[in-house]
Amino acid sequence: AIMSCVITVNAVMMSVELDYPGQVWTCVENAFLVIYLSELSIRMKRQGFMFFVSVDTILWNYLDLVTIVGGVFDLWTQPLTHLFRSAVLGQEAGPADNNLSNITALLKMMRI
Repeated sequence: AIMSCVITVNAVMMSVELDYPGQVWTCVENAFLVIYLSELSIRMKRQGFMFFVSVDTILWNYLDLVTIVGGVFDLWTQPLTHLFRSAVLGQEAGPADNNLSNITALLKMMRI
């Protein structure tokens, strides 16, 4: 029930973000990702190996896992890679980087 409310609030925030763009939304997205990652970690710890093989919840578990890993990649790993490439290698981001962001945005919307 609590996670349903979190998902609903996240959906509302995503729609508000479209109308009012700004840097504050990155912090909001990070906060939601921490909540989702915590919830997934707790479920994986509680269910153990059954998280990956339980017939009743296997589809939802894998959807959550892929969505959250995509969010971690989009919000945390990808910016660190850009920072490393620009600071150490002196390279700028290319058009392929936008495609990855679009794919992870679609995965996040599938969660709703």
